[in-house]
Amino acid sequence: MISKIRKYANTFILTSGLWLFNAKYALAQEISEQTAESVSQKVVSLVSELLLPFGGAVIFIAVVIAALKIILTANKPNDRAEAISSLPYILGGGVLLGGAMIVAGFIVGLWSRMQ
Repeated sequence: MISKIRKYANTFILTSGLWLFNAKYALAQEISEQTAESVSQKVVSLVSELLLPFGGAVIFIAVVIAALKIILTANKPNDRAEAISSLPYILGGGVLLGGAMIVAGFIVGLWSRMQ
């Protein structure tokens, strides 16, 4: 028990020390002013570069897991039906992700034309 507390205390002290060491460098730099357009472009690029591949990977993994469950439960009709019933939810998630991307692209395109 004491070794566990000591481990957490060491981790906290090390993390705090590193944070305080880096904070002086972060506070020494000036904060630059940016326009709303540049910030919105950064947010859109962040979403399109990071979250969409992540969503695609999650859908791919879900399909692979469902396929493995279907293969492994070949002789068990109830378990196989349960595995097959998860496929529409995966499809719905993919459609929602794609629809959200289409709507977001439409809004961003409309916003850029207005300016």
